[in-house]
Amino acid sequence: MKPVRLYLILTALIAMTLISCGPNPPSDPGPPPWAVRGVKQRLGAPYFPSAHYTNKYDAELAADVLKTKKDATIGLVGKAFIPVSFFEYMSSQLPGCTFVDATDLIDGIKVIKSPEELELIKGTARLQDETMAHLRTVIKPGMRDFEICAEILYVTALK
Repeated sequence: MKPVRLYLILTALIAMTLISCGPNPPSDPGPPPWAVRGVKQRLGAPYFPSAHYTNKYDAELAADVLKTKKDATIGLVGKAFIPVSFFEYMSSQLPGCTFVDATDLIDGIKVIKSPEELELIKGTARLQDETMAHLRTVIKPGMRDFEICAEILYVTALK
């Protein structure tokens, strides 16, 4: 599976914006609205690490959202995982802004779970356990990755 990069923009004066790898408008950028409650704007761009000419697509979207925030402090979460091209583009397009590592601050917020979130986590763990149990019954030597992935998709779609 390819790595997924998602960017979530939180500001005091504008609603949350989510940037994900997906199609350009007018297509639905995903993830679906029910999966990202509280996000007002979902933006997508077809960027892929293996296609070097797309390495600024996500940064262009983020800079466009933040360009009205003159001299803002911008928190980066998971700084070690943010591509250099993203950071360089943001720095060049938002020259008066200060970038800080906000990972610890956001991690402290993310760790608190509502009862609904706890139930979703438990349901996901159950689904993973059931999927692994199913795979133990069907995996055989010589099976290809795509066949195993098809089994995973099949068994999880049934749930």
